[in-house]
Amino acid sequence: NSGDGGGRDADATDPGDFVSNFDLFDPNLVALCGGDLHPQPSSWHGTRVAGVIGAAANNALGVAGISFGSKILPVRVLGKCGGYDSDIIAGVRWAAGLPVPGIPDNPNPARVINLSLGSSGGCTAAFAEAVAELSARGALIVAPAGNETGPVEAPANCPGVLAVAGVRHIGTKVGYSSFGPEVSVSAPAGNCVNPAPGPCAFSIRTTTNLGTEAPGPSGYTDEFDFNIGTSFSAPQAAGVAALMLSVNPGLAPVDIIARMKQSARAFPIDAGVPTCPSVATGADTSGQCNCTAATCGAGILDAAAAVAAASPPSVQLVAGWNLIGNSTEGAVDVGAVFGDSWKVATLWKWLPDAATWAFYSPALADGGAAFAAGNGYAFLSSVASGEGFWVNAKEPLSVFIGSGNLRATASLRDGTGAAGGNPLPSGWSLIAVGDNPEPRAFANGIAAAPPAAGTQAAASLTTLWAWHAGNAGWFFYAPALDNSGELASFIGTKGYFDFGALGKTLDATTGFWVNRP
Repeated sequence: NSGDGGGRDADATDPGDFVSNFDLFDPNLVALCGGDLHPQPSSWHGTRVAGVIGAAANNALGVAGISFGSKILPVRVLGKCGGYDSDIIAGVRWAAGLPVPGIPDNPNPARVINLSLGSSGGCTAAFAEAVAELSARGALIVAPAGNETGPVEAPANCPGVLAVAGVRHIGTKVGYSSFGPEVSVSAPAGNCVNPAPGPCAFSIRTTTNLGTEAPGPSGYTDEFDFNIGTSFSAPQAAGVAALMLSVNPGLAPVDIIARMKQSARAFPIDAGVPTCPSVATGADTSGQCNCTAATCGAGILDAAAAVAAASPPSVQLVAGWNLIGNSTEGAVDVGAVFGDSWKVATLWKWLPDAATWAFYSPALADGGAAFAAGNGYAFLSSVASGEGFWVNAKEPLSVFIGSGNLRATASLRDGTGAAGGNPLPSGWSLIAVGDNPEPRAFANGIAAAPPAAGTQAAASLTTLWAWHAGNAGWFFYAPALDNSGELASFIGTKGYFDFGALGKTLDATTGFWVNRP
């Protein structure tokens, strides 16, 4: 039902969804539209939704999209009076790079798929299966809660979909927005305040087409040609999701949703407005209501906070030697992150299995590959998850390390490695974790049977060392000395730094040595 009569093809151009007097006698449209079939101009709904995400910026015209630097992949699945689930499901599968019978695969799969559409009823098995397929492929579906003041509509009510409800300009739920426990976050949906036919005071400004039937000149909406609806709340969240992936491409859909919810702004409370009912009835009796987590999600979408929550760890390097680590699940491309020869001299990573070092230098034409081969080293091109490494910086600089979620200490627990072995071998290893443990908590966390909190440290390692870059010295920890009460005195006699005394933890950017028995 794409509207151009061409079936499933490569033409995503919107011919307009206007309904003419002639259409009133089309039996296919009569069957699809039912009592809603009446003459009307084109809505340019897709163009308006896309503008919220990607309207061009820095052109002194109209508006700027939430993620104006992102690429838009238009996939048209609706026409006059809507469309069919089968077309929508085929469209989202193709958009994510999954095969659809009869058409070539998409060479440019999308990571974020906005579906500003919906229908009443629960999530069908076909939609649920499609969402699961897309999630497994790393593609997030974002959908509006709906505009019926009732329960969240499909596909927003499908597990794994980022469902977005609508709020007014003051943060209360806009009267028409559907709501319920399936909502992840809320975002502005537009509300006019003043009665028609006056200008709409708080509409969502975006791009549009000025043609009344077929496409005409491009333009922007205003207070008279206005937008309201959760269809315009969802693309705000989709645009923010794109921004989150731009700083951390390793995030899975579930991670994007979790971090967007975690970073959402608290709902305001208006004493003169009732609290949203726990069960949506479909009857808008108040025009607005105070949101709760059970009705409108975790809070109001906060773009800056969401991007900050998505960002991988950032480390501030000093001039000289720095011992840092990749505590994320994604690998670090050494050349991409440390390829500035004006700022970085060398990188070194210990290879415990080979008992040698891997080397990289941006000052050498090949990054140091020939030097490494000629001196018995390996060439360092990447730093894997959980590995620590040395950076010799020529000047202070800040870098982001890794991508994806942070790696937990428990991932190194004895007995959880290949064939039930230990992820950390005996001897020296240079590692990193992302859950910020104190040294004793780390020692206990990697033990096959972690002791209870407050008890003695596990004998899972002999010593642990972290470099104090600002003072060119070592932080030191030993479980045996901790248990005997001799740790502080030993550190004092050796001139080391005390983790506990200085409040130092094994944070997400710290690389550290462990020596295992």
